[in-house]
Amino acid sequence: MIGIRADANEVIASGHIMRCIAIALRLNRMGVETKFYISDEYSVPLLESRGLKYHILHNDWCNKSGETELLKRVLLTDKVEVLLVDSYEASEEYFEKLHQCVKLVYMDDLCRFPYDVDMIVNYAVCDCKMRYNAFEWKKEPLMLTGLAYTPLREEFSDIGVKSLDNVSDILLTTGGSDPKAMTCKIAEALSLKLSDSIKLHVVEGPFFDENTRNELHFIENKHNNIIVHKNVSRMDELLEKCQLAMSAGGTTLLEICAGRVPCVCFAISDNQKALVGFLSEQKAVKAFDAEDFDNIVMAVEELCCNYSERRLISERAGNLVDGNGARRIAEALMKMQ
Repeated sequence: MIGIRADANEVIASGHIMRCIAIALRLNRMGVETKFYISDEYSVPLLESRGLKYHILHNDWCNKSGETELLKRVLLTDKVEVLLVDSYEASEEYFEKLHQCVKLVYMDDLCRFPYDVDMIVNYAVCDCKMRYNAFEWKKEPLMLTGLAYTPLREEFSDIGVKSLDNVSDILLTTGGSDPKAMTCKIAEALSLKLSDSIKLHVVEGPFFDENTRNELHFIENKHNNIIVHKNVSRMDELLEKCQLAMSAGGTTLLEICAGRVPCVCFAISDNQKALVGFLSEQKAVKAFDAEDFDNIVMAVEELCCNYSERRLISERAGNLVDGNGARRIAEALMKMQ
């Protein structure tokens, strides 16, 4: 069995666990049993809706050092051979203790220290190889690095050329949460700028706070061209309707790139800045600071009127992210069993 240690909640949102879900689903399709180990009930709906097994540890999600003995016992009971860890809270001590009983794989974004693991997956666009090379490793792990290992769900694999002739539908998403309260502001502004013939599809993230949810549904009732989507499990189907998107810089942005939908994007946390910056340099998105509200709205208006730029952005984005990263990671995990 392959275990996965990840969490989702109102603080860390859903990005970590969603990319792990993509890998787990690939493994399951390949005949490999998987099980998630989670701190609390926050991510249970995400897992149950996809038929994935889980074990709730009932501990403090941000105190990973305090869970090692419990987790070791559970892993041994479940006969887990390989554990995939996806958490910024994992420390050197955490890896050292868990490595005593199981092979370890780490989903890394930050290159913080020489992790005591057997494999590292890092699809960040920073020069992680150079940073890893500067470490003194006890034993250097296998490294899977670059956008080729972006772990997206199978429905985002090898998507062909998209029809972008006319803009009739636009997607707006900030991911699982909305810490900068941007969703309602952008939706309100665009609804006034766009014609009624253009529909704005707004994704309500699972970790939006109550005030944001209430305001978002107030705006939906106020404007005929706004449609709010809750509990979105098939982002590919929603993207298929859209010829333009706005997104924060998390996993959803990479799904949008794989879906070949031209996108106006913005980083809402420090760990999103590198990806947004890289995609902008490659001219695969139109990128702005999260606080640059007026220019975000203006860029969407301009792209609505510029077919050739929409087409160029779509082609560049699809060439950078092919959607096969989860399969590549799953194949590497299988070889470790």
